Amino acid sequence: MIKSLKIRVAIAAAVCLAALYFLVPTFITQIPSPWNDYFPKEKIHLGLDLQGGMHLVLEVDSDKALESMVERMSADLKESLMEGKVRFRKIERAKGATISLELAEASGRAALEKIVNDQYSDLEIASSTPREGGQSIILKIKDKRAVDLKKADCRTQPGNNSQQS
Repeated sequence: MIKSLKIRVAIAAAVCLAALYFLVPTFITQIPSPWNDYFPKEKIHLGLDLQGGMHLVLEVDSDKALESMVERMSADLKESLMEGKVRFRKIERAKGATISLELAEASGRAALEKIVNDQYSDLEIASSTPREGGQSIILKIKDKRAVDLKKADCRTQPGNNSQQS
């Protein structure tokens, strides 16, 4: 490491002068003719981010977001049913924004409705079919919530929610 202050100042000055040498064509468009031969001809070209031409658009795939939300809800609902001691055979995400579950006892429907109403305000019972010793129930995302998710996707489309630097 260089300990002398004079040498460090000289190196810093040399670096600054070299930078100015390459920046002269960028700042001065017409260099006087005697010096024209000694300076570089090309300007330093700024990238798009420095010119202000960068355009960033973020998009959300609302169908995937809805499927992911339903997947999480089905896992949470499974835990809630076990905590509430509601007997069921299987619970799984079905097509689209629906959850399919099979109750082991028909009497478990009231407990299921209470859990859904108390803890899952975005879900509603779409249909139920009696099965041997139980019920098959289809839960779906409420239409209003699904529409809200679709609207959120429209706000992220190009031209609606883009940021420009």
